[in-house]
Amino acid sequence: MRLGIDIGGTFTDLTGLDEATGEMFHLKTLTDSEQPVRAVWEALQGAGIDPSILTRLSHGTTIGINAIVERKGAPTAIVTTRGFRDILELRRSARTHVLDPLMDKPYTFVPRRWRVEVNERIAWDGSVSRPLDPAELETVLEDLASRGIESVAVCFLHSYANPVHERQAGEVLTRGFPGLYHTLSSEIVPALGEYERTSTAALNAYVHPVVHRYLTDLEGNLRERGLGTPLQVMQSNGGVMTAREAARHPVHILESGPAAGSIAGAHVAELLGLENVVTFDMGGTTTKASVIEAGRPLSTVEYELFEEPNKPGSGWPIRVPMIDIVEVGAGGGTIAWLDHGNNLQVGPQSAGAQPGPVCYGRGGDLPTVTDAYVVLGRLGSLLGGGLPLDVEAAGRAIGERVAEPLGMTVEEAAAGVLEINDTRAADLLREMTISRGRDPRDFTLVAFGGAGPLVAAYVAREVGMEVAVVPPAPGNFSAAGLLLADVVHDAMRTYTVALDEADPDRVRSLLQEMSRDLVENLERQGIGEGRRRFELGADMRYTGQFHVINVPISSAMVDQGSFEEMARAFHQEHQRLFTYQLPQEPLELVNLWVRAVGVLERPVPPRLGPGEADAALLGTRRIYFSEQDCRVACPIYDRAGLAAGASLTGPAILEETTSTTLVPPGCGASVDAYGNILIRTRA
Repeated sequence: MRLGIDIGGTFTDLTGLDEATGEMFHLKTLTDSEQPVRAVWEALQGAGIDPSILTRLSHGTTIGINAIVERKGAPTAIVTTRGFRDILELRRSARTHVLDPLMDKPYTFVPRRWRVEVNERIAWDGSVSRPLDPAELETVLEDLASRGIESVAVCFLHSYANPVHERQAGEVLTRGFPGLYHTLSSEIVPALGEYERTSTAALNAYVHPVVHRYLTDLEGNLRERGLGTPLQVMQSNGGVMTAREAARHPVHILESGPAAGSIAGAHVAELLGLENVVTFDMGGTTTKASVIEAGRPLSTVEYELFEEPNKPGSGWPIRVPMIDIVEVGAGGGTIAWLDHGNNLQVGPQSAGAQPGPVCYGRGGDLPTVTDAYVVLGRLGSLLGGGLPLDVEAAGRAIGERVAEPLGMTVEEAAAGVLEINDTRAADLLREMTISRGRDPRDFTLVAFGGAGPLVAAYVAREVGMEVAVVPPAPGNFSAAGLLLADVVHDAMRTYTVALDEADPDRVRSLLQEMSRDLVENLERQGIGEGRRRFELGADMRYTGQFHVINVPISSAMVDQGSFEEMARAFHQEHQRLFTYQLPQEPLELVNLWVRAVGVLERPVPPRLGPGEADAALLGTRRIYFSEQDCRVACPIYDRAGLAAGASLTGPAILEETTSTTLVPPGCGASVDAYGNILIRTRA
């Protein structure tokens, strides 16, 4: 049996694949944020699974990103080259809020008193200008340890060109300070850009102890109970890595769960023959979106945590390969509230799982999006009836805190909450498409998460998409994506040179060196030659630019013709992203990339037999729709009973254990051979 377990802010999702029968099963439980290791074990017990029968266990976790968001990482220090103590404060010296004299910079996870300098210097070309003094370093580390530091990031100038001093520092830390966790920036980001490399290494160090303890405890706990296969953890780049690797480099798993959803979305797109889709994942706490183009999720190495919309540089840079995912605080647990001007606001605060929405009956008293769904009749049950919903309590909360102060009916107030939530979600789709040079009308929406199918038709219609796809078991879609992810490892080397002066032999040598290292990594995980795939790329820019664009390299046998091909690809991508190109301007090569993929066998979903929708009809429920300004009798269907070819016209509700799908008035829906619901936004 294969198993995927995804821990989110509100729910823990478990999806299993029986390798003997090909059948998949799903379990959804409330997340215990205080005891995540226990939550995993309780999910296994709830599903009746003995860890000893598992042939693969993949895990998606929010433990790292939660530590950052909640600022609960370890006390962290930075050891750097003398004169570069304040690089995190200086950043790029650019003002992201040009007209705001009181602008706030991103929160600095390493305060100045814990950023220390040592006398060493590597020159830009990798030569040693000033040797590292191990005795001085030991004195500095002893002082940090005495101040309660748990983790150290070593970030020396130009270490990407020559990591010798950082490696020496790593040896000193390992030998003399085994109680200190440490991160070497040259291992995390061996690339040009001192600020970005330092910020990434500092963030890795900040969450290193938290994630290391969690993954070590989890794998040890599971092994004691019979797990015989390595625990795999989903990376932000869309592949899995071993728990041991993830524990050392947790910055690679910050977007673990959302990345799994993107991989599952790409799989659905392949099944349906769709090249371009936008994945839309609305859960209990956040909504995430990513773009899949030409069948593959778009990725980035210029990700910024806490970045404000349309303000590049306003966030905390992370320079590791990641699926390009944007998220907003909008979900089922998002709280509705009135500001000082008596204006209705929705989010970004969330009720989470504890205490959760008012309708959960777990002590929550603030109205949420889920409460609005319950009040309007759109949501009748959760977890297949395993979580009862208190309709009256939800109505009282919305009435007292929203409807009465605004002079509205409870239904009008609840509909207003949903309209604001849907608009924020639609804006997220615009940011992923229109803001990045893509027309949303050329894409299909793939909606999942516990709340995604309830809003899919509305947000798709708002941005001009004609079809929204809701896959089977959408509430566990990211957990299913964990079963579809390949093993992926990335390597990067900086080679900054004018493209017309680049040495093909040097490029070939760097690509081959990185490929050899990655092959060794795959071999250690038992991935044979026939299951390996390599992807090559380069970061390029116009000479004088700061930001880069990644272009593919078609073959490791690089020659002058390869450079010309890369130049054409760069100009075309620059045109698409920024609506212009400058073919007469010189180009610069910045970084070289190699991605090694260990291809794992993917399950093929069973095909459904034909049938009519009426066979799955459960009854009707009166549901309020603001577009009709009244409650209407709405048919309720058991999604599990819908066969291939079944079609229906909105309004309609499709209920299942992990989620509920809404087909609004004016929309139609049908079921394909794999059980996907295809919602037409205009019937």
